[in-house]
Amino acid sequence: MERLLAGPLFSQSKRYGVFLRYVTERALHDTREPLTERSLGVEIFGRPLNYDTEADPIVRVTASELRKRLAHYYADPAHAGEIRVVIHKGTYQAEFIAPGDSQSLLPATAQVNAPVAKPHKHTWFLAAVLTGFCALAVVLAWLVAPKPTVSELFWKPVFNGPQDVLLSVPQFSDHVTLAGVDDPQLTWTDPLTPVPDPMDVSWAQYARRLVHISDLSVACRLSEFLGSKGKRVLIKGEHDLTLRDLREIPAVILGGLNNQWTARLLPQARFSFAGEGAVRYIRDSHKPDSRAWNLDSRVRSGSREKDLIIISRVADSLSGRVTVLVGGFSAWGTEAAVELITDANQMQRVLANAPCNWGARNLQVALECTVVNRESGVPRFLAAHYW
Repeated sequence: MERLLAGPLFSQSKRYGVFLRYVTERALHDTREPLTERSLGVEIFGRPLNYDTEADPIVRVTASELRKRLAHYYADPAHAGEIRVVIHKGTYQAEFIAPGDSQSLLPATAQVNAPVAKPHKHTWFLAAVLTGFCALAVVLAWLVAPKPTVSELFWKPVFNGPQDVLLSVPQFSDHVTLAGVDDPQLTWTDPLTPVPDPMDVSWAQYARRLVHISDLSVACRLSEFLGSKGKRVLIKGEHDLTLRDLREIPAVILGGLNNQWTARLLPQARFSFAGEGAVRYIRDSHKPDSRAWNLDSRVRSGSREKDLIIISRVADSLSGRVTVLVGGFSAWGTEAAVELITDANQMQRVLANAPCNWGARNLQVALECTVVNRESGVPRFLAAHYW
């Protein structure tokens, strides 16, 4: 084991070295208790006892890569005379194989020493027929089995994770100011308080608790959608949200420029919100000089006739968790984007030409929507990026 760990295949990665040392020492101590994915996740990688092994496959991924590195190490003739450490596929138990033992590549359950009777010639024909029927049955089952919809593929990484989903909404404090008022005095009135009563709180403090009714509306729509899928939604304002929160559970971030996390979580994204002077546009890093998708910011948001939208779903943002980011330049764009990601028909139309296996990849989609009398229309597809 020490010789293995000193080699270049293992010395450059602490994770593989720790894993190999742990399972090897367990085998040397002849522990009868079986090694499970959960126990390894807790003991080696510090995961909590109730962690979701489906959403966090670190043990399976590490074991798979470790098997490849061990096979590569022992493929070198220079190591032919060494005792082999083998971790068979389908188990995490380490086994020690003597040099030259031909059984070393077979799991214990496959090692058969008894002689096998030679099958009758008709047996091969029957086996071939049965194999053909089984293959046909598998193909037919695959053809008639319901295929997941585009919407299901988009949300699958979120739905397969923990029950809780974090929902972040924009807040006022960084975006709305009282011009010309240095220290506004806030007062409170209600039917039982006819005379304004001083609130003894500054505008800066109070603004941190405010959200726009449009953002509240889309948050409710999204919460209802996630709740229908068995998810419990935890809502936090952008200023109350921390990176620690985002590391613990999947999240949906609402807003474009008015939510700081949209830019912070995807600093190297292909599509991003940008501007020059009065022009606001979606920047495409593959075409950095293009301003094709733009709008005029001198037109107030309430009077605009269109908005631009970016929808992202990534598994490797700075948080390390699956994160969905949805927003436009204004509330109308965010509203249209949320309607799209909660509507299976719209999702099918927008991502109809997505490449194969896109459901397991990160993606960004750029869209444009019309705005009429402060109501957003159905988004129009502009471009998509998968990686």
